[in-house]
Amino acid sequence: MSFLNLSLAEFFAILLPICAAVVAMYLYDRARRRQIVSTLRFFRQARQSPVFSHRKKIQQPWSLLLQLLSLALLLLAIAEPQLSRRVNPARDHVLVLETSAWMNAALPNGSGGPRLTLMQAAQQRAIEYIRAAPASDRIMLVRADQLATPATPFTRDRRELEAAIRASTAGSTALSLSSAIDLARSSQQLSSGQPGEIVIVGSGRAMKEDLERIAAVDTSNLRAILLGGEPNDCGIRKLSARRSLSDPLSWELDVGAYNYGARSRQAGLTLTFAGNRIASKLLFLNPHGAAEATFLFRASSSGLLEASLDSSDDYPADNRAAIELPRLAPLTVQVYSARPELWKPLLTASAFLAPEFRSPEDYTPSGPPHRLVIVDGFTPSEPPAADSIWVAKAQAGGQKVDALRWNQNHPLAAGLHSGDLHLNHASILTAQEADEVIADSDSGPVLIASANGQFKRVVFGFHPMEEGAENHLAVPLLFANLVRWTSPDLFRASEISARPPGLVELETPPGTRREQVQVTSPQIRGLAFTLRANRLRFFAGQAGMVRVTLPDRELDYRLTLPEVGEARWTPPAGTRLGVPPPVSSLPVSRDIWPWLAAAGALGLLIEYILYGSHPILPVSARRASAPAGEGAAAVPENGASSRAAHTAAPQEVRS
Repeated sequence: MSFLNLSLAEFFAILLPICAAVVAMYLYDRARRRQIVSTLRFFRQARQSPVFSHRKKIQQPWSLLLQLLSLALLLLAIAEPQLSRRVNPARDHVLVLETSAWMNAALPNGSGGPRLTLMQAAQQRAIEYIRAAPASDRIMLVRADQLATPATPFTRDRRELEAAIRASTAGSTALSLSSAIDLARSSQQLSSGQPGEIVIVGSGRAMKEDLERIAAVDTSNLRAILLGGEPNDCGIRKLSARRSLSDPLSWELDVGAYNYGARSRQAGLTLTFAGNRIASKLLFLNPHGAAEATFLFRASSSGLLEASLDSSDDYPADNRAAIELPRLAPLTVQVYSARPELWKPLLTASAFLAPEFRSPEDYTPSGPPHRLVIVDGFTPSEPPAADSIWVAKAQAGGQKVDALRWNQNHPLAAGLHSGDLHLNHASILTAQEADEVIADSDSGPVLIASANGQFKRVVFGFHPMEEGAENHLAVPLLFANLVRWTSPDLFRASEISARPPGLVELETPPGTRREQVQVTSPQIRGLAFTLRANRLRFFAGQAGMVRVTLPDRELDYRLTLPEVGEARWTPPAGTRLGVPPPVSSLPVSRDIWPWLAAAGALGLLIEYILYGSHPILPVSARRASAPAGEGAAAVPENGASSRAAHTAAPQEVRS
């Protein structure tokens, strides 16, 4: 007989101290005896303190024996004894089941029947392995794609393992074999059993960088059960659309494809927008090679941009990619002016702006959100509930300004260096504590801005569209900076791309701080990112949408494309291959620990019923039941409850 959980030395090391403690409790006596003297005839004897000695004899030997036997049975149940003799000790194996995106590919079937996927075949092989392993060995199931995730602890329950294997499904990322082997190795080191095999079940397809890392990983004690052969697949790896900075209605489209097979291929690429075909191209792909195509597309409305690859292969999931292109939403500019013709040349020159010209009598402080209000030549009773530009009314006695000094530390004055803007009738403004001076003269400030409060406000001490100022190069640049300052999202470069989930890296502008970066996703909660040396990194292990907001641009990632490994892992020399033969020659013993545990609990219950359930009668009851002629009555001993002999107590004298 052998133990699974304890060795023989450990069993006795635990049992002997328990037995010694129980025997000591039976010998140790904490009870006290009362003696009662009923007449003066015994007064002389009562004055002398009787001497009692501790009994060294066990009063209830059968109770002690029953307790020791029950405790030994419970400890045997914990040790899990096996009645049959095993040739090899029990071991702890780790079964790594690949759940990468490539496991959705179909296996070739020469018989013409229904084709199994790699995931279904891998589940069958994994179940065959756990059935072939010795019943005494424990197995831990690990699902592995880009992340290695334990599915079960080390267990001998084959039904639990089979249920976890059948519940495994293919994901969206490629296999990271190095991390799966590291997890399996560390799990075996932390377990209490003897390390067994690390079994890799799957296609073995991983990224080239991961296969390079495996060279430094300890691959001893591996068993590989690989499925499939050279893949027959050619798929889309990326689809991105960037809005052109020169023409906001134009999109620059990039499509990338990859040939995972060992022979050259030709595939037709077709682009459609809102259901209409907009471009097509024939791609030539070398074995294990990539190809890219670039297109320029102009659209003023929103719609679905779809790229499809005409490729007959075993994995159609990567033959299509789609992204949603948004409509350009220009900034609404409400101009309240008695001379709207002054503003039209400036505000109608850009597709980013949607001007609305109204008279001062139609002024209202309320309006649609995210707008810019220009108040020209009058002071309303209530300021607008939006970002606003205030132009002071021209006065005949205004100051003449021949030179301006620009505040280069403010975004409104970015790129403005010339001071030859001449003003004939400028109003000198008074800057408050929260205001910042943008343009200053010898007489005082003529352009101030304030970002204090909910809305931003710019005040001109001169009219920028008259007296020759409209022809100066500083005015268009000033208004471009003004619109960028009030509505930075309008000028932020936009990029939308479809790509596989996993690790995403991108460059950020120099000097970008962490508080200027936002990484959000409606599907992935608590998405963490790092920003080091102008490199932004985050990991998304599932399909979804992630939006990255930077100071200069906004990027939307549609993580919907499957990530397929570029190369197949070749097991090193000495690696065991395939499913081992079932261990049928070794006798398999049934678990008897439940019966031992039940017997131990039953023994403790019987001992309690026979020896531990009699209550101790009070002294008054014993005294009342004593014969009248007796001079003293003593409390009887209760060996079942105290488990030891009683000691003497001081005498009590009655007259």
